[in-house]
Amino acid sequence: MQCVSCLKPVTQNELLTCTACKLHLHYRCANYTSADFREHKDSLKKSFMCGSCTQITRRYRNDNTPISKAQPSKMLKSPGPQLDIEKSPNHTPKQLTYEEVSNLLDTKLKDEIPKILTSLITSQKKELEDIKVNFKEIQQSNSNIENNIALLTTQNEELRRKL
Repeated sequence: MQCVSCLKPVTQNELLTCTACKLHLHYRCANYTSADFREHKDSLKKSFMCGSCTQITRRYRNDNTPISKAQPSKMLKSPGPQLDIEKSPNHTPKQLTYEEVSNLLDTKLKDEIPKILTSLITSQKKELEDIKVNFKEIQQSNSNIENNIALLTTQNEELRRKL
């Protein structure tokens, strides 16, 4: 098995498998200390989700849940130094609301869906044309076979009359 983060082999002693996408990571690549990993190994192996799976955008807010009132786990860590992102001096972080993220996704999908549909329709039309050509070839072959049968039947009848 290979860690999807560092691309190095993972031993069973340091393996975490995402319960959602089934990808394998070292516990260190998932930002857990060896002490935290040993202490919570069983629960992590049952419920660990990688960063990609935990950051899937929700399309609605549901703040009235018991989990929203819970204290953050002491196991949650901030990204390690290997995940530092260089920021330009002009870059100022902005908090996006759920609605803004939803609108961004909708805008992107509005652009992509017609392209995908056009591509699918084009490929289906090409396949349909190929099927039509094959069908015409089969019809022509069938017609040739019928003509050959008729000719052979006529020749057979003539030979029987001569005998």
